[in-house]
Amino acid sequence: MPFATATASRTATPPPAEQTAFPLGPTPTPFVHIVQQGETLLGIALRYGVTLEDLLVVNPGVDPSFLSIGQQIRIPGTEGEPVDYLLPTPTPVPLSLSPVNCYDSPSGRMVCLLEAENNTPNDLESLTVVIKLFDKNGRLIDAAAANAPLDMIQAGLRIPLSAPFSDHPVDFAYAIAELSSSVAAAPDQQDLFPLTVALSTVNIEEGLGFAHLEGEVETAEGMSPGQYQVRVVGILRNTIDELVGYNLWEGVIDGPVDENPSFVLDIFSLGPGAAGVEVLAQARRVQ
Repeated sequence: MPFATATASRTATPPPAEQTAFPLGPTPTPFVHIVQQGETLLGIALRYGVTLEDLLVVNPGVDPSFLSIGQQIRIPGTEGEPVDYLLPTPTPVPLSLSPVNCYDSPSGRMVCLLEAENNTPNDLESLTVVIKLFDKNGRLIDAAAANAPLDMIQAGLRIPLSAPFSDHPVDFAYAIAELSSSVAAAPDQQDLFPLTVALSTVNIEEGLGFAHLEGEVETAEGMSPGQYQVRVVGILRNTIDELVGYNLWEGVIDGPVDENPSFVLDIFSLGPGAAGVEVLAQARRVQ
């Protein structure tokens, strides 16, 4: 997601005090929607009179860009059990999560950033992290789901995550992240391909907190002719290797896979500094 330049209001992340139970989003009724052909997550939200944000919170790991026919979507409501008890979910594969840093943006929103590192020997999918906000007394005051910009996290790599909040709570003191979902990718995965990137231009303006990238995505071995959605994530870090911003470029390969798509990415820092960049890419077959 693109970020605008933000004021440097980074928050510390001390160890949390004793936590209390906190429902993520509205308390749901025991109802599940089965995705039909042509449906979108926004359309489902409108159909049931809920917000897209609430739908994402109670469906960790669901990518709104890739719904499949027959997929189960949990619908939040006003009564009943917390949604996490409605459907069985697998135990997440453990990941290393960085401390959470939160920044105020010019739009008035507060955006919290972190990175997840896949230190397992397997590629992982369906990563969702919940970011929780606390006051100075350790009381939980808000929470939001943070989804990864790519569907697969290769073994040994880090990936950024973010969660926007509607405003900066006046009693906000710190944030922590909790892993909600992550599963090992199937070894015979035929629809999702990690890609390599060749950068031709890298301009970093440290004082302005800005980076400009241009490059080309190189298709992967095993990609047969067809249509693929391509995603490129440009990651911006400061002088002490902290994530301060990222941006996503999306494109399409349609037909032969020997033509490498080019991309342009501008990344703005949400926090102080802009010293280094990293680029990750993937392709998902859609036809």
